[in-house]
Amino acid sequence: MQKLLDPLVAQEDIVFFKITFNANANDVEGKIDSINVKAGNSVKLPDSKGFTRKDYTFTCWTTDRRGSEKQYAAGDEYIPKRNTTFYAQWERTGIHGPVVNVTDEFGENLIEKLKWIEENADSDTTYVIVLNDGETLAASELTYSGKSNITIQISGGEGGKSINLSASDKPLFTIGKGVTLELSEVTLKGKEGNSASLVYVEGGELIINGGVTITGNDNKYNGGAVYVANDGTFTMNGGEISGNNAVLGGGVYVYSGTFNMNDGEISNNTAQSGGGVYVANDGTFTMESGTISGNKATVNGGGVYNSGTFNMEGGEIGGGNSANANGGGVYNNGAFIMTDGKISGNSANANGGGVYVDINSEFTMNGGEISYNTVNGIGGGVYVNRKSEFAMYSGEISGNKATGSGGGVYVFGVEGEENPDSKFIAGGTAKVFENNGGNGLNNVFLDWWSYITPGEGANVPNGMKIYVQTAEGFSVIVFKGATKEMEAYFISDEPNKKVIFQPQEEEQSNGQLIMIWNEFETPTTPEEEI
Repeated sequence: MQKLLDPLVAQEDIVFFKITFNANANDVEGKIDSINVKAGNSVKLPDSKGFTRKDYTFTCWTTDRRGSEKQYAAGDEYIPKRNTTFYAQWERTGIHGPVVNVTDEFGENLIEKLKWIEENADSDTTYVIVLNDGETLAASELTYSGKSNITIQISGGEGGKSINLSASDKPLFTIGKGVTLELSEVTLKGKEGNSASLVYVEGGELIINGGVTITGNDNKYNGGAVYVANDGTFTMNGGEISGNNAVLGGGVYVYSGTFNMNDGEISNNTAQSGGGVYVANDGTFTMESGTISGNKATVNGGGVYNSGTFNMEGGEIGGGNSANANGGGVYNNGAFIMTDGKISGNSANANGGGVYVDINSEFTMNGGEISYNTVNGIGGGVYVNRKSEFAMYSGEISGNKATGSGGGVYVFGVEGEENPDSKFIAGGTAKVFENNGGNGLNNVFLDWWSYITPGEGANVPNGMKIYVQTAEGFSVIVFKGATKEMEAYFISDEPNKKVIFQPQEEEQSNGQLIMIWNEFETPTTPEEEI
């Protein structure tokens, strides 16, 4: 009888780690190819010749987007212990332009100071405003015809200040193309019954730093706090977006453009879908750090609803996000790439306590953790719907619970339907263990006519360990592409069964993995079973 190996015990497999190089800016041209490095070996970090950025000079590589971690020079040797992304750090060498302090001499309050900037704005200039107490603003459109590269920095100063919205049908700020609004130590307060987001990024850029809170806005449309459109950019370096409400995207709605979350917190917002963040088809969300927690969706996507592109490189989506239907943490209807971070402690009432992978969408897990999510239904950690793809090459899925099947991962299937096209690709060092379904230990549940596809190339299984179970009366785990060595990577959740290799047409390198009763010496074929 084959010995069943513990998923946490290192095996004598050849493990490779993927090293990726990120340009770390939207205006960079070119590409540097990723490198696969054998565990224990080192790699020499490249220079930046594959990247070109006007008015900037490359300085170093770091393993975090903001450059706060250890710095590595081109040519340094690096020994990876996991899949790693290096981010290029840049120093500006072009013209910075003058800085104008807009003091009380230019106006007694924020309204008058912004009016002065509107009448006197010059391109390539930064304007600095320190708030007075109790500022109120109806609406301000930060757009300057014929001008570009204008930055307005608004700070509450020591102790912080607030700006209260007095209108009920317009944003507090609208940021047009060529304009950057940077906020520090300030609270933006919205209104109940509003018909607009608090900040509308219409082709420009919004930057919020530590000490910023955007709160209290009840928008009857989309985007409670921030709405990004017209290829605008929202960068969150700190601060908090909380206590807002909208139809879609209680905290942030990315219609077309980019949201970069480097730190901070998006919490306790509500929406029909995308309680914390909603990313539409033409939107991109990159999460480097920070937390998305305590948000609620009355339908799908308690933490995040993604129909665009989501790059999760760190941070956490967890800590009480909930959905009344599907995807307590994440509802994915686009492309979601997870290289690090956590999706943890979320809940749903139908499917996908942690993640719901919808029809015609893809979720790729290259690292990180999906853990301790719960669902009053199917798929405690991940629910993989028909005609969708969930690929897992590293990281772990553990500690999740479902009242139905698939405590860790549920892969859709229907008895009598031979091609549901729900795809689970597993490879690398992926681990799925210690998840529970309605009948106890239940990690990966393959419903009728659903299989696991082994990873290829750099993502072939090498240290992977997945506990698995199939629908009653169906025993195929890997339909094709399996090898004898892969037996060690899959363990039956049912103690009276085991996983064995079955060659196809005597090809030892291209067979099936099937589940059989322990006392059977030779497996039956799928055709004989069904």
